[in-house]
Amino acid sequence: MGLAAITAIVVARILGATGYGYYAGGMAAFALALAFSELGFSIVLSREMARSPIESGTLMRSTVQVQLLWSALIAAGLAAAAVLSGIGPRGEVMLVMAPVVLVSGLSAARQVFIVTFTVGRLFVVDTLSSVLQSAGMLLAAALRIGLVAIAGASGFAMCVNQIVGTRLAWPLVNRAPANPAQRRSIVKMALPLGVASIIASLYFTIDQVILTWLVPAAALGHYAAAVKLLTLVVTIPGFIMQAGIPALSKASDSRDELSDVAGRLAHWIAASALPLCVGLVVFAKPVVQVVYGDAYLASVPLLRILMLAGTFSLAANVLGIVLSALSIVRPQLIFNTITLGVNVLGNILLVPRYGVMASAWLTVACEAIVVSYALLVVRDRVWLSRMIAAPARMLLATAGAAVVGLVLGGSPLLGVPAAVALFVVLVVALGAWPSDLTPARYRRA
Repeated sequence: MGLAAITAIVVARILGATGYGYYAGGMAAFALALAFSELGFSIVLSREMARSPIESGTLMRSTVQVQLLWSALIAAGLAAAAVLSGIGPRGEVMLVMAPVVLVSGLSAARQVFIVTFTVGRLFVVDTLSSVLQSAGMLLAAALRIGLVAIAGASGFAMCVNQIVGTRLAWPLVNRAPANPAQRRSIVKMALPLGVASIIASLYFTIDQVILTWLVPAAALGHYAAAVKLLTLVVTIPGFIMQAGIPALSKASDSRDELSDVAGRLAHWIAASALPLCVGLVVFAKPVVQVVYGDAYLASVPLLRILMLAGTFSLAANVLGIVLSALSIVRPQLIFNTITLGVNVLGNILLVPRYGVMASAWLTVACEAIVVSYALLVVRDRVWLSRMIAAPARMLLATAGAAVVGLVLGGSPLLGVPAAVALFVVLVVALGAWPSDLTPARYRRA
C-alpha cells in the first residue's frame, strides 16, 4: 500500500489533472471488470475450505477452473467496451488491462494461504510484485512514454503476482482433482453472493466511469486523486475481513462466538483505518498539498467528503462480511441494487448542475444506506453491543484527537503533531489498542 500510494502520487503529479483524469477513467473501467471477474469466488472458496478442509484440493481446483472461464468472458467484454467507446487514451488503457482481467481468474487460489495460515509466502510474492509494479510505472511516467506504458507496467506486475501466487498455492492442498459436481456447486453458491458483491463494487466505483462523460478530464482528475486516497484507506479493512472469513465461517452457528469474532475484526479496523479516515478529513488541505501539490487543491473538499464516506465504509465492511459468513445474500442483493440506482441516477441528474461535488456526496449517501440496511439485517444474528464494545475505546481516542486537530487545523505544523500526540496518549490511557498485539502484562481487563 505504501508503494501504491507513492506511485499514485508521482504519476498524478507528472501527468497533471487532465492526463490523470484520462488514466483514471480507463482504470476505473478496469476496476469494474475486476469486480465482475471476482463474482464471490474467493469468499466461497475461503468459507467452504474452512468448513471442509478435507475437500480443499477439489474446492480450489474447481473454483479456479470456473473463475478462469468467467474471467475470460469479462476480459473480452472490457476489450469490446474499449473498442466501442473509441480508441482514445481511456480506451487504450482499458485494452492494455484486459489481459489482467483474464489472469485474475486465478485469484481465488490466494485464499489457500489464508485458510492454511501460510500468509508469509503470500507476503513475499506481493511485496516483490509491488516493487516491480511501482518501478515499472514510475519509470514509464518519468520517461513520459504515455498512459499505455504506465498501465502496461502495472498490468504486467499484476499478472506475475497472480501466476506466481497460484503456483505456490497449488502444493498447499491435497491433489484431489476438480469435478463437475463441485464446479456446479461453487457456481450455485458464488452467483448470488457475487451479484451482491458486484453491485456493491459498482455503486462504489461506477461514479468515475459516469463522470468520464459528464465532466472535463481535469475535474475527473481532481476527483480521481481524492478517490485514490480513499481507495488506499478502505483497502485496509478489505485485508482484515479477508483474513477473518475462516473464523467467521466457523463461528456462524453461535451468536456469541460470531459477535466476538466480528467485534475483534471491527477493533482492528478501528485501530488501523479509522484514524486515517478521520485524519484525512481534518487535515485534508495539507495532505493534498504535500501529496499532489497546489495544482490539486480542488481535491481538498472532495477528499473531506469522501473520507466521511470512508468511515461508513469501514462499518459496511464488517457487517457485509458477517452477512456473507451467514450466507445471507438476498437482502444484500435488494439493498445494493437500490444503492446502485441512487448512485447512477444521482450522478446523471446532479453532476451536470453541481459538478463532481455531487458525486462525492452521493458516495456518502450510498455508504450510509448500506450500513443502515446491514444493521437491520444482522441485529437478530449478532449482539451489536458486543461488536461495538471492542473498538469503543479506539473510537474515543480517535474522536479526542480529531477535536484537537480541528481546533488547531489552521496551523498544520502545530495541529498534526498535537493530534497525533494526544491520540497516542489516549490509546495508552484507555487501553484502546487491540489485545492481539498488546503484551499480557499491559492488557486491561
